[in-house]
Amino acid sequence: MMSATKNDLLILREFTEDFTFEEMSPFRLDNPNEDHKLLTNQFSFNAFDPFKTTIYGITKIDNNVPNTISHTSNKSKLYQKDDNIYITVEDEKSKRTILKILNLSDLKLITKTLKYPEGKKENFKNFNSFIYGQYFFHIASSGDEMIFQVKSFDNLIIKEFYVAKESTIEFKNSPIFQRGSTYSYGSGKKNLNTTKQFLRKITSSNLGISVYQENNNYQITFGSSEVIFNSGRLSNFQSRGTTFNTPGGSVFVPSYSPTFSSFNSYGRSKDVFTNGLFDNTFNHIEGEVLENNIFDRIKEFQDELKWDTAEDVFIHNGTTYFSYWNTREQTYFLLQF
Repeated sequence: MMSATKNDLLILREFTEDFTFEEMSPFRLDNPNEDHKLLTNQFSFNAFDPFKTTIYGITKIDNNVPNTISHTSNKSKLYQKDDNIYITVEDEKSKRTILKILNLSDLKLITKTLKYPEGKKENFKNFNSFIYGQYFFHIASSGDEMIFQVKSFDNLIIKEFYVAKESTIEFKNSPIFQRGSTYSYGSGKKNLNTTKQFLRKITSSNLGISVYQENNNYQITFGSSEVIFNSGRLSNFQSRGTTFNTPGGSVFVPSYSPTFSSFNSYGRSKDVFTNGLFDNTFNHIEGEVLENNIFDRIKEFQDELKWDTAEDVFIHNGTTYFSYWNTREQTYFLLQF
């Protein structure tokens, strides 16, 4: 279990066989002599408060499933792969991503800094990053241009893709989508026609990039997300749990599964994005039509359901499952996708 103090200490505890938490080691996240504290206000992660796990804290990313732009556009993210915990924080003031890598075997914490891409016409206005496997991805945009880079963790550029507002996006394999509406919760979808429209919208919102590998190819989504306000509530808050319909009324049960949280973010925000398909060395694959990912297939199935409640999406032994309760039949369904 991880927690953080107001003094920038990351506390790691182990749940022991006698059902107690034993503190393993504290880690200092920032240099105490620095005036600019990166993580003091970022790492407000509280497992018992569903309203703090994303908007005010760090988003937990599950790389085993597709992640929507609404999920990856947060400026602070946490990943786990094998024995390593990766924490990224965007420091736009110094134009860099701060990467903290915590090894759970030797309990060592190292810090890396990865410089943001630089614009060819002007300074970029918006930045973000994403980690997938052994690769680090940077994206940056302004109203005039956008760039995304595939890097090593040592900031070495492996591939770079660039587009200006007067040109077409040569590395996309789908239309430019605008999904969701500021005024109608989770509904409304249209296509944007020009790169200029795309750049203007993603630069004025929360920029993000998402990477997912399927059939040995990489599907990369780049765009932006904006929280939808609905009846005075933030829709992202609503996405972090399940509502059960009971005789006494609706009961909301928070969910802390990053898999379900990522799936449930579909249609919960106003997103502008397009998708590109790349081979295993990140060469763009031209002319290929992107197949629906596993979340798209589950969502299409869910949209046809009636009387369903208490939905969940989870992974067990490498297989993705979708489950729900049918209130009319009083039956619980578990399906493998």
